[in-house]
Amino acid sequence: MGKALTYVTNYENIKLVKAELSRVQKGKDERDKISVLNAEIKRISDIDKLSIEQGLNFDKQLLDDLGFLLEYGLGGQLEVQMNLSNHIASANLNRKFLREPEDLVIRKYSRQTEVQFTLFGIITQYEKEQTSPPEAAHDYETLKEAIMNMVSHITNLESAFTGRLSNEIIIDPIAMYTEL
Repeated sequence: MGKALTYVTNYENIKLVKAELSRVQKGKDERDKISVLNAEIKRISDIDKLSIEQGLNFDKQLLDDLGFLLEYGLGGQLEVQMNLSNHIASANLNRKFLREPEDLVIRKYSRQTEVQFTLFGIITQYEKEQTSPPEAAHDYETLKEAIMNMVSHITNLESAFTGRLSNEIIIDPIAMYTEL
């Protein structure tokens, strides 16, 4: 996306420099200007370097790893949140039950909408005191104990992504709608 934005936003400059080079190349006495224009074309045609300079391109490995972590941690969830005075109500929606494609819903209402929605559902988590993870042991008498310890660590890792905030109410949604 960064490379595409860089190319699109610099397209006019690239086109102008190429046109100027073409015009200058027709005249024989402007060799210094031709070398300057060639250098400028080389600079603005290197979209990778230009997008990095403009802060629009990131290391591919970083993006791949971040994408992996987000997919692992969030699993493609579509979460909606509503502010309720001192609390946040959160619900994870199932994309296949949306009446319209997700990208169209986001385009209509925005990621931070100004429209009032009504969320109808069952509260599944609310103001329960969160417990801290147990300390890990390293010597297990049974395989079951080792597996339970591993599940505990996976739970802690998942809570970094999807764990409930102290002022968050988790809702199992039945319906979400706008009123006319």
